[in-house]
Amino acid sequence: MKKRVILLTIDAWGFSVDKKQGNAIYDSGSSTIDIIASKHPAFLLKTHGIISGMTKGVAGNTQTGHHTIGAGRTDILPNIKISKAINNNVLYSKMKPLIDGYPEKVHVMGLLSDRNNICDMEKFKAYIEFCEYKSVFVHLILDGIDSKPFSGRSLIHELETGYYNNTSVQIGSVVGRNYVMREEKKTYRIEETFEVMTKGDVKPITPKSYVYRMHRRGINDADIPPALFNEEGRILPSEPLLFANEKSEGFYFLFEKFLYRNKCLSMENYANNTAIRSIIGYDKLKNHLPEVLCKAGIKQVYIAPKMEKDGSNIYLKGLNFDQQRSEFRLCVSDYPDIFQYEKITPSTLVKAAIKMIEKSYDFVLCNIPYLDHALHNDTYDVICDKVLEIDEAVCLLYNWCLENHTTLIITSPFGGIEACHAGEIDLKTEIESRKHTKNPVPFILCDGKNYIGKFILDDMFTIQDVTPTILTYLGLDVPEEMTGQNLMYLYDKLFLNKRNISEIFY
Repeated sequence: MKKRVILLTIDAWGFSVDKKQGNAIYDSGSSTIDIIASKHPAFLLKTHGIISGMTKGVAGNTQTGHHTIGAGRTDILPNIKISKAINNNVLYSKMKPLIDGYPEKVHVMGLLSDRNNICDMEKFKAYIEFCEYKSVFVHLILDGIDSKPFSGRSLIHELETGYYNNTSVQIGSVVGRNYVMREEKKTYRIEETFEVMTKGDVKPITPKSYVYRMHRRGINDADIPPALFNEEGRILPSEPLLFANEKSEGFYFLFEKFLYRNKCLSMENYANNTAIRSIIGYDKLKNHLPEVLCKAGIKQVYIAPKMEKDGSNIYLKGLNFDQQRSEFRLCVSDYPDIFQYEKITPSTLVKAAIKMIEKSYDFVLCNIPYLDHALHNDTYDVICDKVLEIDEAVCLLYNWCLENHTTLIITSPFGGIEACHAGEIDLKTEIESRKHTKNPVPFILCDGKNYIGKFILDDMFTIQDVTPTILTYLGLDVPEEMTGQNLMYLYDKLFLNKRNISEIFY
């Protein structure tokens, strides 16, 4: 009988035995995943640092996690390559031809965040420092989602008070990331931002005061409307524009409006667009999970709640937007009549996964992204409520898979909700700063066979092992490029070697 597989990835679902740091899984009373783990092979996988292609000790995120899952290997991510380019003066050599013809003014645009795997302050400053003897106008995209929601003012202050080697730095404009992210139904926000940056009226107020006013109204950094603060800060045609952002796929719709209008330089060329000058080139990931499944003739579908949350499929392929022949991307929000929902919930997503299996798809990836947003934006009680919603959805999916001879694999690209109180408290806003963690994440393979055990933790288990395990389970050859291992082989090996079970079980 042909095997059918549903891979369920739950963002921010980590594992911790510590109950004192705000373990939302424990405090919510969630038990489904623990019960499932007691009946099937269950592992705890490392997701942070070099394993996911990042700097040592840095926690993972949905991009790095899904990227490593899909690659089945360590694939060095753009932020590491960009840091090397800055240190080796590659950045300066790329910038010099662009800015030499403009002795007075250069524009730098990008996401400002305190998270170094997105766009940290040091990379932002590096762009500015290489513009010696120029007037630099900075156009800030404030974060507020992956960083503290009301941290914009302090980051602006740090940027304005920095020392930049004979470079004059002024804030040209400010906008929240939700105005410029790739959202199909909110293109008017991108148009509004473009108009403000190029033709807008100047606000008679400082950037910090403007952001402070927005905060007083309860508007966090991500939702701050665009504002211009300097007449000379308008981005005029043909002027140099340096895009200081690593996650350029999210802001591409804004960036492309300037692409043929200005002399642009981007940190990375994620789309392999020949019109984009970039510091690092486009390295197309080969033999990733969707590609291998396609070569084997396996019909596959990737489920997300809506278009702007459809990152898991793209990240699996190393930011490759090419669609495989046997691949279908399903955004549930596009089919309200079919899925009959009032609000898209985790249960809505798993029901969509079930429907796709019933429609003869062989492999379904269903990503539940809600906990990551809740981790950064919601109260602890709301996080616990969302955990219970996911608990219910997982239970529904698990029972259906058992009854319908479908293999369910549960994992997560990174941790977070198991240590919600590990961050600091902002004394001004009294808002807790929650971050992704370096805790391991679960991997459970539910194939209808019962095992006796709990989660196994071992240094050899990493998130790179997910795809090799899936491919081996489906009877497919694992590509040579993949360095991950088959977890089921390791599972058997632990018992054959008669390891001390008390040391490896949680």
